[in-house]
Amino acid sequence: MGKQIEVLFLESKKGEFFVGDRRFVAYGYARNFLFPNRYAVPVTADVDVYLKKVQQKITVQKEELKKEADVLHKELNGKQVTVIAAANDGKLYGSVHINDIITELKASLDITLDRSDVKGYIPVKVVGVHTVQVRVHEDVHTSFEVYVKAADSDENETPEIISQTTEETADTPDSDNSSEASADDASEVVAEEAVAVDAG
Repeated sequence: MGKQIEVLFLESKKGEFFVGDRRFVAYGYARNFLFPNRYAVPVTADVDVYLKKVQQKITVQKEELKKEADVLHKELNGKQVTVIAAANDGKLYGSVHINDIITELKASLDITLDRSDVKGYIPVKVVGVHTVQVRVHEDVHTSFEVYVKAADSDENETPEIISQTTEETADTPDSDNSSEASADDASEVVAEEAVAVDAG
């Protein structure tokens, strides 16, 4: 594992991080992306100062996310979307991925679903009705059905109901985009970034 550094996030990026979170990330990711874009600062002795500065932003963004989640839940929960796919004897030649479902949701129901809201989706490989679990917010859980229909199936055919199991997973960017810096170089860059953020 490459060198890591603990950071405090000053902004939110859906599916990646939330303002106020503290997390260890790859040093290169922090140095090349988080710090220059002022998304985060290194956790140092004065980190509580930054935390107080973003406290109101944390409260506001949590309220906004909850409202957005409630709206999506009302639009999506219990709905069904149909995806047509080539199949033979009930088995698909390929599989239905989450992007296929998101595209169909937008096209047929005008519902926008973010891929980051669906964790651990298992690509569908058989025809039938599959239930997809979505976590649009920590307090809002939603589910909807996907009817995967064979392209050459009978119009009056009764679909088989199949449960879709998902697992919650954490999608944390941790790729180190820079070569390993020496311990002295790392300390110097972190100090410079902290000063730059504070000055802004």
